[in-house]
Amino acid sequence: MLPQFFSPFRFLAKAFLSQDSPKQLAMGVALGMVLGLVPKGNMTAACIGIVFFALRSNLGIGLLSALVFTSIAGFLDPVTHAIGAHLLQADGLHSLWTWMYNTPPLPLFALNNTVVLGSLIVGLALFYPTYRGTFKVVEKYQPQIIEFLNRYKITRWLLRAETAAKFT
Repeated sequence: MLPQFFSPFRFLAKAFLSQDSPKQLAMGVALGMVLGLVPKGNMTAACIGIVFFALRSNLGIGLLSALVFTSIAGFLDPVTHAIGAHLLQADGLHSLWTWMYNTPPLPLFALNNTVVLGSLIVGLALFYPTYRGTFKVVEKYQPQIIEFLNRYKITRWLLRAETAAKFT
């Protein structure tokens, strides 16, 4: 019971202390941001999740980022709804949306939903700036964060507990 209780904390400690490159950490944050912004329960979110797990990125930081942005996404719904509604009502795109809705697997992506479409557009628009900004921050501060976390016995204990749990 006790090792299972500490499992999320070990996962986060490994994520922060991993020797992943700044590119992998930044990719995890950026993909987690897109995954967190898009409403769940449709194929759009599932495909983003598949891409998230398929690419070489830090899963711990990415899942933490997805959790943070999922909690923020609800506050952005009025903005994403307006963006999605504008795109869905654009005269030049009407035939595209009709074709996508009438093609059998594509309605599962729920791109006819204004919030899903708007959130996807916002997430994709913010992907590169998030990646570049996170990359710069991680590149600069990763050594200091690792040194700071390694000072505490709880961090070392959590990482050793994971190793001990493998052998029990």
